[in-house]
Amino acid sequence: MARRYGRQIIPENTQLEASRELCETASNVVVTFKKNKLRRLVFDKRDANFERELVELAHDALGIIMLHRPSSATWDLDLQELGKVCDTNGKHDDASRFYELHIMIKGATASTSQEHIRLGIARRQTEEFLDSDTSSEVSGLEVQFHEALKTADDDATLQELKSLNRGQGNPEKELEILRKIIEKQEKYLGPMHRSTLDSIQELSQRLVDQGFFYQAVSPLRRLYISYGQILSPDHPSVARVLDMLTSVSISLGKLGDAETFCKEAISIHEKCLGTEHLSTLKGWAQLASIYHLQGRYLEAQKLFVDAIGGLVRMLGPPHPDVLRIQRDYAQTLITLGKTQNARELRDQGLDILVNVLEHMEAHLDVHHMNTRRKVASLLCREIEGDMTIQEGDSLWERAKSLEDKYVLESNGGMNLLR
Repeated sequence: MARRYGRQIIPENTQLEASRELCETASNVVVTFKKNKLRRLVFDKRDANFERELVELAHDALGIIMLHRPSSATWDLDLQELGKVCDTNGKHDDASRFYELHIMIKGATASTSQEHIRLGIARRQTEEFLDSDTSSEVSGLEVQFHEALKTADDDATLQELKSLNRGQGNPEKELEILRKIIEKQEKYLGPMHRSTLDSIQELSQRLVDQGFFYQAVSPLRRLYISYGQILSPDHPSVARVLDMLTSVSISLGKLGDAETFCKEAISIHEKCLGTEHLSTLKGWAQLASIYHLQGRYLEAQKLFVDAIGGLVRMLGPPHPDVLRIQRDYAQTLITLGKTQNARELRDQGLDILVNVLEHMEAHLDVHHMNTRRKVASLLCREIEGDMTIQEGDSLWERAKSLEDKYVLESNGGMNLLR
């Protein structure tokens, strides 16, 4: 209402000047907030609230800018940053319009390929895009990435392209572009440059996350060697790569390699962080799991006891990491009880599984249904295989209850109990 009234009584040239000042102020505030945000390491609730207000301010400014075109093309505005703050906060329609204006106004002086990439990614999040034929937009975005990479020859540009690549929403294409960015970084920055190695680290993590374990081995080994040379063989970054190599080796069934990597990682964690550090304790638990897979149950048992004791002291009994490792420990005890015909070890393992599941069921918001179902299924399977547990026993009844609650949902009614 105030705007309508203002348009009636305020001269047009004064309205235009006031609009210009308001939009330029909004632009300056957004740019200043970004600079301050980059300098700071900790953000609180006030920062988040202020950023939400900035998004609302940018939305209002966009309406004014569109209203006063073409005059607004001469205003001192950072349309790119206005678009970014909208994009980051999920206002993709507004972001798309800001990017379109930036390309339109700046023309040949804009970093055209990158701006088209930013615009293309923002458009893919809009309702209009989701309701339309997207094939041409997707192929156009791919072309823009390849065009931008042709001329990219400095760290800042390659870093920006890598950041934009994460927003494509197509894991296969993102891997393809990331590999090309690494090629460019190797050429212009060098194979041992920190930015190059950071990109290789990202590639390794993406490959692991997508289950491409064989492909992940080579870049991980390269990181292991490179970090050892430019940092030191005992640097925490080397240990983190060794932790990843351990997990990948387990997934590939290469338990000998997994043991070697895990022991080296533990040695670095102990040297740099101490024996009571979380990374060290998790390393012990990982090594215990490897011993279990290798059939070295007595060695696994001792390591599990040491790891769980430290983790319970640090994290508390109900912590998800503690419960996961206790579940693995219970399997070791049950298997050890079977191989040694030791009833007390099997009973101890079953008791631990029951305790783990009770903790999980007491915190449903923390432990996903699939995680609880796996523990329940494991417990039912072990009870089924224990011929000393008879129908009517408390464990038998508990297994029947768990089967109704968990197992039947995933096994289509298959009864695990004899």
